[in-house]
Amino acid sequence: MADDSIDRVISNCVINLVPDKEKAFSEIFRVLKPGGKFTVSDIVVDGNISEKERQDASLWAGCISGALDKQAYLAIIRKVGFIKISVLSEKKYYYRLEDPTAGLHSVTLTAIKP
Repeated sequence: MADDSIDRVISNCVINLVPDKEKAFSEIFRVLKPGGKFTVSDIVVDGNISEKERQDASLWAGCISGALDKQAYLAIIRKVGFIKISVLSEKKYYYRLEDPTAGLHSVTLTAIKP
């Protein structure tokens, strides 16, 4: 896609499967026109996902292994240049991780390219 050529990008739990999320969000930023928006639903975590869980193929397929800490996820979006980042919804995702204090959440968020 050409730079600054897209009005809107949407994603439903796909960025979670991308190992380099900063690269993914950088590409979204690159193709969006100024004033363009993205809306993404994804799984994030508060707490830790063990290395064993990160390597489990069935957990990758379930969008769990690729989950980042919510604050780290939002930091990547800010780092690549997006503004007006808004969490539209957030729901607890029920799955027991090895870390009993960790929690998975399904978030839907949006942001704008200035």
